[in-house]
Amino acid sequence: MHPLIGVLRPWPGYPQNRARQIPRTLLGDLQVAPAGTPAAVVKKLNTSLCEIIDSSDVQARFKNVGFEGFSSTPEELAAFIKVQLGVWEKMVKDADIKPN
Repeated sequence: MHPLIGVLRPWPGYPQNRARQIPRTLLGDLQVAPAGTPAAVVKKLNTSLCEIIDSSDVQARFKNVGFEGFSSTPEELAAFIKVQLGVWEKMVKDADIKPN
């Protein structure tokens, strides 16, 4: 898996007491490419998607529905995913959640 970008963050002004009830995480869409995708392809996809997400038109559309759109590098998203896997793994273990 090659992370490309992150798309949406929680909307500004989300009540803090409510936000503390759920693990801190990203709301939205993460774009990834299959493992083994050539680095040049990942770079081109990332560049193109970032241009779209960072455009004023798309940012306005995100804001209109209460989200903050953002782009990232593949390395930043990989780091985020790694942290999130640890957060959710701990939560599942602490809650003793088992698959059916």
